[in-house]
Amino acid sequence: MTKTAKPAPSPTHRSSAGSSGGSSGSTSGGSSSSGGGTSHPAGATALCNDGTYSYAAHHQGACSHHGGVAVFYR
Repeated sequence: MTKTAKPAPSPTHRSSAGSSGGSSGSTSGGSSSSGGGTSHPAGATALCNDGTYSYAAHHQGACSHHGGVAVFYR
């Protein structure tokens, strides 16, 4: 009988920022705010860890009931 190798387990953490792939050399889908083509709603200041957007004027308190901030836009 021939033994078959099991595939490596996939990472258990997932990014809610919409990045595709790992951190090895991918330049598309980054979280930098350079130029146009932003994928967040107008006026949103942060993306929360639960996928909702925050419109808080200051970083303090943004996403406080949504698991914290994933990405600040301003």
